[in-house]
Amino acid sequence: MSKPNHLVIVNAWGNNRGDEAMLRALIYGVRQELPNTTVSVFSNAPMSLPTNTTLFAWSALPFQRLLQGGKGPSAAVRIAPSLIHELRRQQAGTHQVDAILRTCDMILSAPAGPYIGEMYPVTEPSCLLSIWLARHYQKPCAIAATSAGPFAKPLRNAIRRTALAHVQWWTLREPHSYTAVESLNLAQTDIELVRDLVFAYPITTEQHSTNPYEQALMADLYQYLKHPTIGVTLNTTPYIDPTGRQHPFDSQNYAHELAAFLQQVVQLSNAQLLFFSHHYGSDRELQIIRTVINHLGATVRVRVVPPDLNSDAQQLLAAHLTLQISHRYHPTIFALQHSVPVFCIIHQFKTEGLLRYFDYPLPMPTTLTPVAEWLAYFEPVWEQREALRDHIRHALPMVREQAQRTIERVVHTLQKPAR
Repeated sequence: MSKPNHLVIVNAWGNNRGDEAMLRALIYGVRQELPNTTVSVFSNAPMSLPTNTTLFAWSALPFQRLLQGGKGPSAAVRIAPSLIHELRRQQAGTHQVDAILRTCDMILSAPAGPYIGEMYPVTEPSCLLSIWLARHYQKPCAIAATSAGPFAKPLRNAIRRTALAHVQWWTLREPHSYTAVESLNLAQTDIELVRDLVFAYPITTEQHSTNPYEQALMADLYQYLKHPTIGVTLNTTPYIDPTGRQHPFDSQNYAHELAAFLQQVVQLSNAQLLFFSHHYGSDRELQIIRTVINHLGATVRVRVVPPDLNSDAQQLLAAHLTLQISHRYHPTIFALQHSVPVFCIIHQFKTEGLLRYFDYPLPMPTTLTPVAEWLAYFEPVWEQREALRDHIRHALPMVREQAQRTIERVVHTLQKPAR
């Protein structure tokens, strides 16, 4: 029997089935190699995690109160001695968290999108401080299978290098991010190009444990999926181009245009539709889905996956699709994971990198491509769906092997003797 290990994961996001799926794959994979591993996760919002995983809010970490106290996070990174004093003062009220951080074997920054870099400047300082916390507690630290960048601002890069100086390794899930992190010149950090963690641990029915309510929902949906079905996941966010510039998102216009496109898809394919919600707890996304369905009319056969079914359930359902239309990164992965052909609208550079994993043979539109032009891209995908299925199936073993590298590195770091 392996010795007990304690892995602490920071910078988890929650309310997002993709980030949840990556974290679940990571925990499943580590426990497969090290069954006695205890996992504590500090998450920004609720998420569904494997059993025997302890979930804490970000606010339980000492630095959150420091930030709320009005001191700028970038300054906090630069004035480390003052920050240490403040952390120690605050720890008087956080004995449980302090004990976890003092006794854990490793602090890992969670797999997710580009939370380090200029994509999300408001939340980046908090993420950097969570990573810096490992230096304060003198714990091995790594960053697991993220996207990253861009890194165009020299002052911010200096702060990043300070906060990341303790990071032993960082796995990046697509080439654009790997090149961006290379430009940071993190001398002490070993960076490696891998694949998204979801590919590392395919979900099977046997691994998916549900309560009777969820079992009934899944059985009903499996019955629906006996007919040819196209899965649909919608966009809900502004388009962020590779420079970090945001392009506005008009949800009402998007819903109207997408409904017109899906009517053409149904007419071409004679398939039914199954909508997947990606952000659980988000009324906004469900409202966009309802608006699209209302525009589609009563002649189109439609179902919506209940938003409380977690990422494991969504992957199991995706395995039964005829094809997936996705305007999001991880729902595309859920389909590819099971060799299901995808029509993917490219929304960020991470999605472009994903399709390159598979050397995807057909061009895809981007968010900025007029929706009226999407059908011209969709038609060859539908016509060649069986050839695409074979193409994806052939590429999957290499993708999975590269995705498992992050888990291998976590296991190796946990097994290293303490200094």
